[in-house]
Amino acid sequence: MATKDEITNKIISIDTIIMISDYFENEKKHYEKLYEYDRLLNTNLRYTNLQHIYKKTYNYINYSFEFFSGEKTANDNYEWFIQKLNTINLSTVKCISISFQTSSISTQPHSEYAHKNIVNYIYFYEDTVYVNFSNDSMEEENYKIHSDIMTILNNCPPRYDKTIKYKFLRMQSLNLCIGFIFGYIALIALFILKNQIPVNIHNIIFSYNYVPVIIFLSISSIFGNIIGQFFNNSLFKNIIPQKKYSHYSYKQHQRIFVDNVDSYIKQVETQIGMFHNSIAKRKNIEKIFKKTLPIVFIHIIVCIVICLI
Repeated sequence: MATKDEITNKIISIDTIIMISDYFENEKKHYEKLYEYDRLLNTNLRYTNLQHIYKKTYNYINYSFEFFSGEKTANDNYEWFIQKLNTINLSTVKCISISFQTSSISTQPHSEYAHKNIVNYIYFYEDTVYVNFSNDSMEEENYKIHSDIMTILNNCPPRYDKTIKYKFLRMQSLNLCIGFIFGYIALIALFILKNQIPVNIHNIIFSYNYVPVIIFLSISSIFGNIIGQFFNNSLFKNIIPQKKYSHYSYKQHQRIFVDNVDSYIKQVETQIGMFHNSIAKRKNIEKIFKKTLPIVFIHIIVCIVICLI
């Protein structure tokens, strides 16, 4: 009987896929040694004296790539697989699959299974990962391999991580840093042209320290949100949850949409297709946030101090 498991809310990197292929290669070598040992034990024995425990039927791993163009390519060579991962355009890959199959025959009297089979398939799509294994025979061995593979996959970082949970902070931090440029331009222009400002407006602006601060922050917020939106759309493209309808706000007279987190965490991000650069995107977002957050804090503190003077 075949069993299929689906992985959810994980970021599956190419390194993880290579780790799984390395695991299967080691399992293949392990069973190859068992088959060879069994062969040597039965060498030169008469047919009636043969006592096979692991008589090899087959033992192989198959790697395949399916592209959005419809092209498919496959090979059983590990070096070919690694070279492909390092050279192909991952954005064009629809699916990567790895299968490990090994089979042997036991001819011992009263053996529990005459045929011993291990069959494992893993399919990596851009938003889904399926792990299939057969437990018709060699249940313990099949379970161990399946458990090890699931452990590797479940140890991958979560898709719904701090970058996505707290995306608003990261977006606004970048927006304000961009907006500060326009805020400074406005303040410089204000002080250069202060003698040309009507007296009534001049008195309002320069009579209180907090008025220029309010002007600075208002302009920074308005222009930062307008211009920063284009940068954030590029940074967060494909990696944030889609919106779903929540409710109608009679106070705001509009429909309210929220992040569809439930649907988001049911999927994965495999480093192929539209998610080929999602890991790099997250690293870049955190790098920008690490630089912009102190700038925002410093400006807020300075603004508060100015207002209190």
